[in-house]
Amino acid sequence: MMSIFKKKPGKKEQSKGKQEGSIVSSLRKKVSFEISDDSLIMNSFDFQGQCHCSENGIYILAWRDYTEMGEATGDFLLIENDTLIVRSKLQRPNDGKVSNSGVFVISDWTWREKPNGIIYIIEPDGNEIIQKKFEAHIACNGISVDGRYAACATANSDNLDGNKIYFFDITNERLKWNKELESYPPDSFSFDTKNETLFLEYNDGKRYRYNFDGVFMDSSKWEEDRKDQFSGYDWFYLAEEKQEELDQSDADPSQYNEIISILEKALDKGVSESWESKIHRNLGEIYLKQNSINNAIQQFEIAISINPKIGVRKTLEKLKSEK
Repeated sequence: MMSIFKKKPGKKEQSKGKQEGSIVSSLRKKVSFEISDDSLIMNSFDFQGQCHCSENGIYILAWRDYTEMGEATGDFLLIENDTLIVRSKLQRPNDGKVSNSGVFVISDWTWREKPNGIIYIIEPDGNEIIQKKFEAHIACNGISVDGRYAACATANSDNLDGNKIYFFDITNERLKWNKELESYPPDSFSFDTKNETLFLEYNDGKRYRYNFDGVFMDSSKWEEDRKDQFSGYDWFYLAEEKQEELDQSDADPSQYNEIISILEKALDKGVSESWESKIHRNLGEIYLKQNSINNAIQQFEIAISINPKIGVRKTLEKLKSEK
């Protein structure tokens, strides 16, 4: 089987092994089509699929995950104004993006049983610039408006390819960096090439930044935003983590006020009775550390009322006897 796209003279192969599709041809054919929302219909090729238009309105990239006849291969095409210039096949083409230069990125979700995906970055004449295979599903991809940079994110996987962001320097035809995602996989990407900033965009309106050298610029913002999704158990684990840090640093007891606040949030969110008793025991121990005896007694009493075997009865009795 021949390569999926034409290779540039002297260009190195980006991956080894059997390719996933084959080139149909580079075309210069006038076509008529209709676009409705994010779908394109071209009756002359019996084609109906999703599409993406370049910001300048010159290029349209369209794809369908499988053919109308139910074959196990999809196809995609690139249109320049009213001229079809590329048509080709992939197993499961998805999530295409085309830039103002006509350079485009497209993902192949493939038909393999194990998590797998391939990202292609291609010139408007059909020349393949970059191909990268992953042993993980591709969550999303993106390309800069000028076609000089691209990115993709992978979903969780049981290998090193999963839950990562990959950033490509298209001009120099290379993967510039990859990093484990500090946030969860985005819904889309946007690029500020002037300020060399990559934005991870989410459908709920949140966005986080990496610079073009792979530095995550919004760690603090992400840590705060992710707490909006916390369950009571997440708050409990966060409290334990922070308390361990304070215990190891021999911190002043007043610094434990943050832990008290976090544990109270865990109670507000709701946990099971066994966990609730643990939280009240922990609160009692912190108040005892702060020499707030009445508060400690109150928390230990609540813990015992929920779970008589929580392990603070002797401490409680001693505190009461010393009052």
